[in-house]
Amino acid sequence: MQIRDESVTYVSELGTESEQVLHCLPEGVALVGSDLAIHWANACLRRWFPKLDSGDNFYAALGNPDFLGADACPLQIALDTGSAHNSTLQTADGKYLQIHASPLAEEIATSRLVVMVSDISVEIHQQQKMTLIHQAGNQLTDLKPSEIFAMDVEQRIDLLKDNIRHFLHILMSVDVVEIRLLEQSTGNLIPLLAVGLDQTAADRRLMASSHGN
Repeated sequence: MQIRDESVTYVSELGTESEQVLHCLPEGVALVGSDLAIHWANACLRRWFPKLDSGDNFYAALGNPDFLGADACPLQIALDTGSAHNSTLQTADGKYLQIHASPLAEEIATSRLVVMVSDISVEIHQQQKMTLIHQAGNQLTDLKPSEIFAMDVEQRIDLLKDNIRHFLHILMSVDVVEIRLLEQSTGNLIPLLAVGLDQTAADRRLMASSHGN
């Protein structure tokens, strides 16, 4: 199979079966030259970036993502050192991509890289959300003694409700939530906070029991 860009023709050295295997992978794979131009890309990478074309600059094909961390160009580092290198990129639409660039082993002078691209957006967003939840928990209890003493019980509860409502909306993007307090002696769940529920639903009797509700 021949792949042509503006200046040179590259002949794919991938066998038909090997190429089919790479196209079936759930991660992006590309063969990149020393000029950072894409010589070949598998189906997954082309699906993620439909405008990608052979001969394109690798980073331009990905929308010129931002580099996270100190690395200025992970592909160039792999070319210069002749060793595999990992890095994380963030695209303009908020995706997080992990890049693994590895020089072709059979080449004495490193001139081409095999680059694997993994979408780690779910993992990064989960880490960010957990960090925000931890920070929110600290802020919920970050009240000065003078502020507490100046409030009566109802005011303290209202403040707590407002903080919970605020952080739930920001962190979880939920607009319907109900929080109840457990009455240990009876097992009754006493309404504390209800957002987005009609009054009938908010007033219904609930017990901390798997039966009778």
